[in-house]
Amino acid sequence: MATYVNDLRLKEIGTGESSGTWGSETNTNLELIGEALGFGTEAITTNADTHTTTVADGSTDPGRAMYLKYTGTLDSACTITIAPNTMSRMHFIENGTSGSQNIIISQGTGANVTIPAGDVKAVYLDGAGSGAAVTDAFASLNVVDLKVEDDLTVTDDVSIGGALTLTGNGDFNGDLDVDGTTNLDVVDIDGAVDMASTLQVDGAITSSAGATITVADNSDNLTLTSTDADGNVGPNLVLYRNSSSPADNDRVGSIAFQAKNDAAEDIDYFTNNVQIKDASDGTEDAAVEFNIMRAGSLTSMMQFDVTETVFNDNSLDTDFRVESDGNANMLFVDGGNNTVSVGGPPPESADTFCVTDAGSNSVNTRFVNTNADANGTKIVLHKNSTSPADDDELAEIAILGQDTGGNANTYASIRFFADDVTNGTEDGSITFSGLKAGAFTEHLRISPDGFIGIATTDPTAKLDVRGSVNSEHAVFTGGSNSGRGLSIQTAASGGQQDAGVIFDAQDTESGANPFIAFKAAGSEKMRILSDGDVIIGGTSLAADGSLSISPNHDDGACSVFFDRASTTATSDVLRFENGGSTVSQVSYNNTTVTYGTGSDARYKNILGEAKGLEIVNKLNPVNFEWKDGGEIQDGLIAQEVEKLIPHAVVVNEEGYYSMDYSKVVTPLIKAIQEQQEQIDALQSEINILKGV
Repeated sequence: MATYVNDLRLKEIGTGESSGTWGSETNTNLELIGEALGFGTEAITTNADTHTTTVADGSTDPGRAMYLKYTGTLDSACTITIAPNTMSRMHFIENGTSGSQNIIISQGTGANVTIPAGDVKAVYLDGAGSGAAVTDAFASLNVVDLKVEDDLTVTDDVSIGGALTLTGNGDFNGDLDVDGTTNLDVVDIDGAVDMASTLQVDGAITSSAGATITVADNSDNLTLTSTDADGNVGPNLVLYRNSSSPADNDRVGSIAFQAKNDAAEDIDYFTNNVQIKDASDGTEDAAVEFNIMRAGSLTSMMQFDVTETVFNDNSLDTDFRVESDGNANMLFVDGGNNTVSVGGPPPESADTFCVTDAGSNSVNTRFVNTNADANGTKIVLHKNSTSPADDDELAEIAILGQDTGGNANTYASIRFFADDVTNGTEDGSITFSGLKAGAFTEHLRISPDGFIGIATTDPTAKLDVRGSVNSEHAVFTGGSNSGRGLSIQTAASGGQQDAGVIFDAQDTESGANPFIAFKAAGSEKMRILSDGDVIIGGTSLAADGSLSISPNHDDGACSVFFDRASTTATSDVLRFENGGSTVSQVSYNNTTVTYGTGSDARYKNILGEAKGLEIVNKLNPVNFEWKDGGEIQDGLIAQEVEKLIPHAVVVNEEGYYSMDYSKVVTPLIKAIQEQQEQIDALQSEINILKGV
């Protein structure tokens, strides 16, 4: 009986079998032997996780080939089982699948071999049945000489007992331990390296310990060169602290300038330190510090922090000076005197800040605000006292100048006071003082109430001008005092005792009556006569085209005159407006006076008909006598009318009622119309009865 038990799965003919087909079967077996020594490909179902290659008995099969290439597309590793598990043989297997996934070659439950995408491995199958294993045949390959014409990639350790010569590139992902001499791109050397010539490094240099570059002359110890031709920064020097647990206040790096002192001690004469202030992702902060050796101690001279830049943080007697083109002390901070000056030293050593200028009529200090909004430049003088008290002086603006003796004098000053420092009721005042005959005197004060006092420290009015009796406090004149137009003075002693201030209108003409005139655009517009008459638009009482008020006449003469040039046209003499629109007016011509109240339809929203008899029948006409005059009249009571016609009644500030009788006309008209309708209806009924 024929069997298929050999490793090539060839038919083994039993005794006496196949006597008629022996030649054909022998040829088939020879072809299968050739196939077993050749190349075959087998496709894996797309994205399959498992696949089985079963070598066929006595017929052609790609799985029989010594070099077997698997193809197809995978999205995960695929385990390939080669059957039957009793077959013992060797394979070269290539992972030719796409998708960058591994294939795992297995035969039974024993070991298997993983082949990455694109790689080829030599494996052998032990054919041990259900427990069969697949082994990497070149896992421990020993060769005398190995020549690699292209790249050699080693993913694990390489141990070389003799010389290593690379005619191409060598890429080592693991460690390279070299006991002899070699020329490599990246070398990890545990011992010392002695090079008698130039070291050419085309890649990176990484050192796990410090590096020292020593020269015996004044040549450069280290030069960093970048030949990059683009616009990016180069060369670059990076101090990298690669901490696995960075924390706030970690020191990032330091640059020290060292030299020996005369005792052969190494001294840091200057250091530059960088520190992490905040190591949190997204909110990182840093600080930089510059230190110099001063009097045997390393001293901080300047610091850059996220919130400030500090010069002389150790509070030493150290000056800070900025020199301009024409001034060696354009900006000078005097560390010993605690002063800041611009343009030169301050005249007084105690001045905290001083600006000096030697120019002729030049601007000494200018404050500019370029904001486009409605706000302007602000200067703030702030007394930040921890124990404020009433009447504290808050600030002073003093104007100083030299006298002929070379002394500095305050010729004028503006002072600011806190009259009341109580929280919620704070008061402040301003004073203006000047130098007169060597004495410094306050001349003007603005009180917390906004009162302005001249020659008084306690003003009691919006403008309070003090002086001696009979003295003139304000004079408005066009020439000498005798020809002035108006003076303001206090009442004379023994004179008009009740007058606090007198407006004294004077005239230099002998025998003329003084008057006060008001002019505009060069012509007189108003005059107040000595007898109290007021004339607007003229120079004499009841002048043509004028308004005259004569309040002091008791001879029955008219008290108010409206006069104008003779004309037949009607014009307003009184006009009442609201928002530029006329509400009512009084006008007249040569013969007629008209009293007009606004009634234009364009002013009104019509809501319906007015009430007539409903209101008129409720009105209460009475006969009364005025309490202060005794005159008997007929009329209405305003309080009663208010309930019926509210818009006809006005209540003044004292609570007294007055009434506009013209507002009663409309209800009367409506009442007459309603009565007429009733009369017309009755007349119609009468006519019907009469048969008319």
